[in-house]
Amino acid sequence: MIDTYIYIVSQTTGFSKTKLLSRGRTSQLCDARFCLYLALYDTTSLSYYEIGKQLRKDHTTIIHGVNKAKCKLSSDARFAHLYHTIET
Repeated sequence: MIDTYIYIVSQTTGFSKTKLLSRGRTSQLCDARFCLYLALYDTTSLSYYEIGKQLRKDHTTIIHGVNKAKCKLSSDARFAHLYHTIET
């Protein structure tokens, strides 16, 4: 299931799976990751811990990403468009 979301984000953003799961910190890459985290959290029954475990990230990283994504949804039209593209 998570691989499907990674594939969708990868296809939408142009970042490879390896890049999405890397430690890179460019704003575009972080936005793609935050969209992935929020989509997984909002549309699956997975907990922060389970998402983190599947993505090889600490659960606090997932919490931070989801919180940042929720903030950006209301303030960044480009981010909101990216998220809604991925979510559907």
